[in-house]
Amino acid sequence: MIKEYIKEFVKDNKTATITIVIVLAVVMLLATLSGCKADDLIQIKTPPAVQKAIGVESQISLADAGYAWNEWSNHIKLNSERFAAEIEEGRSTLVLVNSLTDMGLSALSGPMQTVPGGAVIVGGVSMLAGIFVRKPGTKKQLEAAWEQGFGEGQAFLNVEEEGDDVGVES
Repeated sequence: MIKEYIKEFVKDNKTATITIVIVLAVVMLLATLSGCKADDLIQIKTPPAVQKAIGVESQISLADAGYAWNEWSNHIKLNSERFAAEIEEGRSTLVLVNSLTDMGLSALSGPMQTVPGGAVIVGGVSMLAGIFVRKPGTKKQLEAAWEQGFGEGQAFLNVEEEGDDVGVES
């Protein structure tokens, strides 16, 4: 009796039947998707700088993105600290060299005034000392390190500005 009623209902109400079937199919699809990890299915692209720095593929799953984000953040932090330490060491070396040079020049300035052309000699010695203080290529190395650190820092800041929840697992 119920079977006959359902058959008659389907024949009389085809639109309603199709709607019910579609709704049931969507509900079953949603139930299936809720049971699997969708973050493994979603792929995100990683920038070339990130790929090179932390050794990840060009596309990673959203499930691995949190780990990659933490690695990238640690890489930026570590290299920033190293670069800051190098700059600080360079500044302390500069202060030491300037101090020694000033001390040497002040010690020479008194006796050299009595020698004819003493001021020219002191100036020439100062110029030669200035030439030999810097190593060849130091400026290029510092500029390259600055550019790399700046680029990584800028990329880090750009990613943070785009979304505050980047790298945060919920």
